[in-house]
Amino acid sequence: MSRARRPSPWCARAKSNPVAPLFSPDATPLICGPWPLQRLNTLLGGKKHSLLLHDYAKGFVKENTISGAGGHGVVVGTGADPDVVCNQVFNCGGDGVRVCKGGKGRLQNNKVHTNARSGIVLEADAQPDLRANEVSTNGEAGIAVLRGGGGRLSANTVDGNAGPGVLLEAESTTQLKGNEVRDCRGPGVHVVAASDVLLVDNEIHGAAALEPSAWHLLCCRLKAAPCERRKRRGRGAAERRG
Repeated sequence: MSRARRPSPWCARAKSNPVAPLFSPDATPLICGPWPLQRLNTLLGGKKHSLLLHDYAKGFVKENTISGAGGHGVVVGTGADPDVVCNQVFNCGGDGVRVCKGGKGRLQNNKVHTNARSGIVLEADAQPDLRANEVSTNGEAGIAVLRGGGGRLSANTVDGNAGPGVLLEAESTTQLKGNEVRDCRGPGVHVVAASDVLLVDNEIHGAAALEPSAWHLLCCRLKAAPCERRKRRGRGAAERRG
């Protein structure tokens, strides 16, 4: 009499957890649940998105090659807070990486290039930390922060994208520090009625750095670096004494 085969621990987790990793060649190749660990995988194709991190998921996505999706390469779901590190995301039909409303996480040392739309998109209330990523030759903006988005962008290289290097839509609260933006067809940084935006120590060159339509907004709404604010206070005090 043959002994019944016991399910593997992974199968047991999958049965008890409705958002455990699932595979489908006709849709999203990989859907990750609350605590995924995805490393050294190659994800190719898919009619929709290549890698979907479920709403409020955490965990690690590291050193994967993600390409050829019909939709976005990586989607960070609403409220998700993962570490997305050292991945290559390219040749996708949508955006390379899209952080949904309220998404967080740390996106670091990724190479995001030659996607049909934007390289990285942050939706409303998204607050991720983007650090030391290379975002190049995408079909629209390099990094696009949609209306009401936020987040921190530091030490990223944004190069050769078909639209603006960094697009900041209305009511965004993004901080840009120490980034290099060059050779994009649109403006290096395009500010659209943004509020509470901070630009410090960035190197922006190639196309027009900031669109003329946004210059008056920069004067009124961009926060100066702390050292610049101190200088302004010092000049104001000297003028009052004079």
